[in-house]
Amino acid sequence: VSISDDRQYAWENARRFSGYVKRMHFLVNQLLRSTVPENLPPSVLTALKGITVDLTQVAETLAVYKHKSKIFVLINCLELCASLHERTLAIAAWLALLGSAVQDDGIPDLQNKIADLSRDMKQAHFRVNFLFNLHLIIVYFMTSKSCFYSMCFWPLSCSLFLSF
Repeated sequence: VSISDDRQYAWENARRFSGYVKRMHFLVNQLLRSTVPENLPPSVLTALKGITVDLTQVAETLAVYKHKSKIFVLINCLELCASLHERTLAIAAWLALLGSAVQDDGIPDLQNKIADLSRDMKQAHFRVNFLFNLHLIIVYFMTSKSCFYSMCFWPLSCSLFLSF
């Protein structure tokens, strides 16, 4: 999941998830700058490994959808939302573990910021936007030279032409 530019995703839910990743990146960097990694408690290391695994799964999922056609994304949007939601909840749980294990000695409010992000991710709802999906369908069929487009819209366009 790229944290450099969340505008690369045409899909709103992926952009929202990217926003969470940016916040997480900032917090993990603060944590790692505050102490030597070898001195981190085992629970912190476990949480970081768990976050890494879940982020890798999200990145793999988004990569599959990013390189597919818009109609493929449309057909599978509920599955994609469910997968994104599941991984978001898993990462939120890892963040809760991380927040409880982090000592707030070197960085003021680090525990609070981690807890806030964990809460926000637990409350995230990834929805399928009907109007966006309708837009994708229209754009796909208007730009497609498929046989299906011809069969569906040619009679309609002929009847409109003949009615004038």
